[in-house]
Amino acid sequence: MGSNWSIQKLDWISTTASMGITKGEKMKLYELNHAFVWVREMFECGDIDQQAFTDTIEQIDLDIEEKIKNCVIMMREHDRNIETLKAEIDRLDKMVKSEAAASDWLESYISRSMITTDKDKIDLGLFKLTLKAAIKKTKVLDESKIPSEFFITIPESKQLDKRALLAALKLGEIEGAELEDGKRALTIR
Repeated sequence: MGSNWSIQKLDWISTTASMGITKGEKMKLYELNHAFVWVREMFECGDIDQQAFTDTIEQIDLDIEEKIKNCVIMMREHDRNIETLKAEIDRLDKMVKSEAAASDWLESYISRSMITTDKDKIDLGLFKLTLKAAIKKTKVLDESKIPSEFFITIPESKQLDKRALLAALKLGEIEGAELEDGKRALTIR
C-alpha cells in the first residue's frame, strides 16, 4: 500500500502547495507546516525516497518562506497602523484637554460675573444657574505640627523580585517556585 499511495500524496502536496487547494487559493501556513512534518515522517518511515523527499520539502520550504514573508509584511502594516492610531489618540487627547480647558474657563468666567454682580441665581429658561456657597477645605501649613491621630498608617507593601528569584533558581531549588521554559522571541530586521 505504502509506496504508490505515498507518491500520489506527495504529488498532491506539491501541486496544492504551489498551485492552490481550491479556487486558486494557496495552502495556509499551518497547512504547509503540517505537510512539512508529514513528508518528513514519511521519509523517516521509508515510504518515500530521498529525491521525492528533497523535491517536496524544497517546494514546501519555498512556499513557507513566501507565507512568512507575507506575514511579516502584514505585521509591519499593523505596526504602522498602531503608530498612526497612537498619534491620532494623542491628537484627540490634546483636543479633549483643550475643550475641557475652554469649558472650565467659561465656567470660571460666568462665576466671576455672578460674584461681581451679586447674583446667586439666574433663570435663563433653558438653563438655571446657582452659585453655591464656598465649602471649607483643608490647607496644610506645617505637616510636622499636626498630631499623629490625623495620619493613616499604610502598611509596607512587598513585591516579588522575579529577577533575583530567577538567579537563585538557576543555582538550586527554592520552595514555591521552579524554572520553566519561556517563550522564544522572534527578531525581525
